[in-house]
Amino acid sequence: DAFLLNDKNRAGLMLDLLAEAQADRHEGAIGKLQDRERELRGYLTSLARYEMELSLNKKGSAELVEVNTQIAQLSSEYQEVQAQLREHMPNRASLDRFTPNGLDQVQNELRNTDTLLLDFDLGDERSYLWAVTATSFHSYELPPRKIIEDAATELYKFGIARQEQNDDASTPPLDVAASDHLFDEKAIALSNMLFGPIAQELGNKKLLIVAEGALQYVPFEALPVPGTQTRLINTNEIDRTPSLSTLVAIRAENKRVASPDKIAAVIADPVFSKSDERVQSGGLSEGIASTAKGQNSSESAEQDVRNLRGGKVPQRLTHAAEEADAILAAAPRGTTMIAKGFDATYETATNPSVGQYQIVHFATHGFFDREHPELSGIVLTMVDRNGFEKNGLMPLHDIYNLNLSAELTVLSACQTALGKDMSGEGLVGLTHSFISAGSKSVVASLWKVDDRATTALMTEFYKALLQDGMTTGAALRTAKLKMMQDKRWSAPYYWAGFILQGEYNNHINVKRHTWFVPVVLLLSVVLISSGVIFVQRRRRRSFAARRL
Repeated sequence: DAFLLNDKNRAGLMLDLLAEAQADRHEGAIGKLQDRERELRGYLTSLARYEMELSLNKKGSAELVEVNTQIAQLSSEYQEVQAQLREHMPNRASLDRFTPNGLDQVQNELRNTDTLLLDFDLGDERSYLWAVTATSFHSYELPPRKIIEDAATELYKFGIARQEQNDDASTPPLDVAASDHLFDEKAIALSNMLFGPIAQELGNKKLLIVAEGALQYVPFEALPVPGTQTRLINTNEIDRTPSLSTLVAIRAENKRVASPDKIAAVIADPVFSKSDERVQSGGLSEGIASTAKGQNSSESAEQDVRNLRGGKVPQRLTHAAEEADAILAAAPRGTTMIAKGFDATYETATNPSVGQYQIVHFATHGFFDREHPELSGIVLTMVDRNGFEKNGLMPLHDIYNLNLSAELTVLSACQTALGKDMSGEGLVGLTHSFISAGSKSVVASLWKVDDRATTALMTEFYKALLQDGMTTGAALRTAKLKMMQDKRWSAPYYWAGFILQGEYNNHINVKRHTWFVPVVLLLSVVLISSGVIFVQRRRRRSFAARRL
């Protein structure tokens, strides 16, 4: 009962948002609330863009304060309107429709015995772990929230040590070996704390993890199997979901037949600054800072927000274009839409045609605004070919309103898996918004992964996904295992940051073996020709023998 109640409470916000994305237009009081919701969303988006312009031009400090005040007021009203809609609209009260009413429904959703659901519930006095398979259910008591979260936070700190070194040039040189050793020590302690009670049950099962609090920042695949030095990724595929009810809701969506002719829409390597070598001429205000070249890691999510508001533009991801090329190479010819550079715009990202693709891939900056989560988003091209400003910010409001039917959205950017930790409901951020917009699964990052390493990982991921026909979960694990075999990328920092949330068993519909028919025809021609030549030679020899 505690397990089912916990799942229901955790799923509330996500299920409401999934329902909102499909809500029909209503009349009367509810219709007015819908209109007000859209109106407020428009105001907030406009104010966010205006605030960015004021910051970039370094003008009107008093006006900037006023804009921030208006944003805070409108944000409060927007949340109130959303609460009223969830209360009064029947099709938004979708919780009961998707929440399992009994253990048998939960186990049926797991479908086979090779999947182990691990649901963590953190409490002040004690925490719990529920371990569920298609045929079993076990409950375990764990240490209090503070002990677990302190251990998780320590692990995260040492996991991103390389990131901190890259961010601050004044930081003393990093002792990589010592840092990695401390990470492994923290990983052993946390693994024993979380998985010690179920060590014998792990085997080679697929682990589906529902986490909360600081556990949402843990790269579980980098933890060792309790009592060994073998990382979990070597023995288990690990996937995540905000709640089991959310997974049920994702699977319950009306499925259209995916077209193998529309595999991936890729939006990569936007232009942020007029100083970018791709810009032909000027046109931006002096407040726009130049793009630094030769960087291998992106700015952090929070730093992106500070940069945008402090007169700085996010740095170019120098290897992002290579990701687009890798996807193009992995997919059958003519099935991929690539929008790079000046084409990686807000208009492209929000075009309804993007929603027709099975994969939507963003290789750019994402950021999260802790003060105003609704203003978080993705940064796209901010200047045109002549260097003049254009809107390049796609906030959460616009993402929630995308009409996606994607099997997978990939956010190949910095810290895109992070968000605001809503009590009992998980991280509300970019991953949350793309699932709400209709994507069945999302790959995003827990930290700022090295730009070159990301390109290498994505190349292997798409080979496994599109050429080998693996599920999204298996393809991501395969890519990480290959990264581990390369000495350059063997440390967890380079591969463990990317996680999969949502549906993990989905496949991308690809026309496979398109070479089969022409190859068979060619072989047939060769065989027939060989046969004809052989028969002719036999006849000639026979004729010559008779003459002799």
